[in-house]
Formats: sequence, structure tokens, C-alpha cells
Amino acid sequence: MVLVGGAALVVAVHPDPFGGWGLLALGPLLFLPAYALVFRTPPRGRRVAAASVAALAYALVYGVVAGLGDESLREVRRAVYVGLPALGLVVMLVCLAAVELAGAMAEWRQSAHHPEEPRAGRAATRLVVAAAVAMTAWGIVVGTGLADPRVVVADARGGPSGVAEVRCEGEDTFVSTPTVHAQADGVRIRARNRGDGEIWLEYHLDGGSNGGGAELLEPGTSELLVRAPEQSLGVACTKRGDGTASKHATMTVVRQSSASRG
Repeated sequence: MVLVGGAALVVAVHPDPFGGWGLLALGPLLFLPAYALVFRTPPRGRRVAAASVAALAYALVYGVVAGLGDESLREVRRAVYVGLPALGLVVMLVCLAAVELAGAMAEWRQSAHHPEEPRAGRAATRLVVAAAVAMTAWGIVVGTGLADPRVVVADARGGPSGVAEVRCEGEDTFVSTPTVHAQADGVRIRARNRGDGEIWLEYHLDGGSNGGGAELLEPGTSELLVRAPEQSLGVACTKRGDGTASKHATMTVVRQSSASRG
């Protein structure tokens, strides 16, 4: 139940739930059944309990942070979609290490009285091997830069711009104008579709509270005009364009008069 509930929560908040990075986020939870299957000797109950508590804590923390956060900056995105799963795996390994070391000590005391049963340290050795394999895999993924999930980012920072610059590379969304001026007739967007096919540019106004929409982009550069929001404009490149994008690159919208006073 813990595994199913935690996995459902992670999948619900992840912007790419059925892709490779969704699997990365599920890594700590998938470690739970693997651990329970490999370590089937006593104290199995304590093993399952420790793994379940760690998995539940990870799923709750991940669900809150990824579900409520705005990962529009590359650093924040990496922390959420790479750092949190890595931390969850480390916490789980630490919890299980404590259980295994306690079990190894019990086996050592038992083997001291029964030399014909040299079982001391077997559980701890298995855990060390499992931890080494898991952490090596994580190190390879993060160290080679492959852990770069398909979520929206703010690619650069700068002063207010008269045109919102957006780039779509597949379903990756890059924004190079974190602050944009609202013109008299709305906010102008210059969108570059760098893919080979059509892509939808989905947008929402003020976090969706003032509505939104979607525009179909042909390959190349398109000029768009959207109704001016009061505070923020969020954009997301998506293949669907039906309002289901879970994350948007958010730009702050300022009025010309307020910008000139600043």
C-alpha cells in the first residue's frame, strides 16, 4: 500500500510521469520491493517497516515540493527532480543500514555461541553491495548530466523586455526574458519552435486565475499577442495544447508606467 500510494503521488505531480525522469523520481520507491525481495531472512518485519517509513516520508516530501513549487529556474528544477530522489534514496539506505547492522550484530553474537554457523556480517555485506550499486548508478546519471528532466526553465536573466522570448525544443521550454513589459494591447511573445513538427505553446495568465490558452506553432519563429495579465505570464511547450501542462515557465509582467518609475 505504501509503494502504490507513494508511486501514485509521485506520478501525479511529475511533469513527465511516464518518461525516464519519472522513473528516476520513482527510484527510491522501487528500491523498497527490491530490498524486501532480496533480504528475506529475519528480521524481515523490521526491514519492511523501516523501508516503508522512509518511502512514505520521501513520497510526501516529494509530492509537496514538486506539486506546489515553481521550477522555472534550472537550479530549482535540478534540486527538485534530481536532488530530492537522490536524497530519498540516501535516507532510505541510511535507515536500512541501521536495521541491517543491528541484524548483523545479532548474527555475530549468535555465531559466537555456534561457531559451526558462520553467518556474521552477511546481511551487512549485502547491504553495502546494494548501496554501492545504487549510489554508483545515481552518480553516473547526475555526473554525466543526463538527469535533466523535461520541465520548463528560465534560461537566462535580465532586465524587462518589450517582447517575451520563448524557445521550444520538443516539450522543453526555455524563456530568456524573466521580466516582460505589458503593451497597450497585451503581451507580445516571440516563440521559436526548433523542432521538426508542430508544437503547442500553452500559456496561462496570473497562474491561471485570469485564464489562458494555447497557440499552435509551426517550425521556425512565430509572433503572438496575448491579453495582458496583471502580474505574471506562464508558458509551456506541449504536444497536446489542452491545458494539461503541469509546469510553466513564469515571467513577471510589468506595466510601462511602473517600469519607468523604477
